Amino acid sequence: MSATRVCRLTPLGSILFRKVYIKYIVLAFMKKDSRRKSFLEALFDIVVGFLLYLPVNFFILPYFTDGIDEYNIATMLSISVIYSSIAIARKYLIRRWFVNKNLTKTLQKLTKFIR
Repeated sequence: MSATRVCRLTPLGSILFRKVYIKYIVLAFMKKDSRRKSFLEALFDIVVGFLLYLPVNFFILPYFTDGIDEYNIATMLSISVIYSSIAIARKYLIRRWFVNKNLTKTLQKLTKFIR
């Protein structure tokens, strides 16, 4: 006979093990954003947007002065597309930066726990 024994979990034991593992190990390192972090991200996004749109206004809007004076719909749509494109890129990059910053901290805590 073999001296080694394999401990197998029943299906119910396996489910309970997974629930406990997820609840106490995984979720402990995956915190939700706090209100303070959300506020700081929104504030950072607004400040970056303000600083970004100052030179955009200075360099882009003079090209559209004739169209603005004439209330040309094509000019208004062009300006809207430019500003919307910049806003989407800005918001995406800032959001990814904040997520990666939080993910890096989470992974550092997780690696400390594993060691």
